[in-house]
Amino acid sequence: MKNKSTLKRLMAFCRPYRIYLVGALLFSTINIIFTLLTPILIGKAIDQMIGYHQVFFQGLSQKIFYIAFSVLMTALFNYFLVRASNKMTYEITRDLRAELFKQYQILPLSYIDSHTHGDMMSRMIA
Repeated sequence: MKNKSTLKRLMAFCRPYRIYLVGALLFSTINIIFTLLTPILIGKAIDQMIGYHQVFFQGLSQKIFYIAFSVLMTALFNYFLVRASNKMTYEITRDLRAELFKQYQILPLSYIDSHTHGDMMSRMIA
């Protein structure tokens, strides 16, 4: 299984950034919870409006506060999710590029002269 070994090698690059991965998963879970909670709260707010001239304003204002809180939490945890995943992605990409550059440094000059730059890049990326 060639794909399995490649995946293991890539996961080795992810190992130093496990905290970002765990954080991204945690923030994603919390973000989803608040995202799914918002429509439920909107439905409960609509239930506070019983009919024509029959609006329970105290309950409605409470539900509006909960909706605003839920939307704010969704935005906040989405921000944290994006920050954690971007940080992890950029750091792993930096490490991969550094490793790639190290590989270029040990290639013999005859190999570099006999192969095109695009060919070497595609081999390194693959």
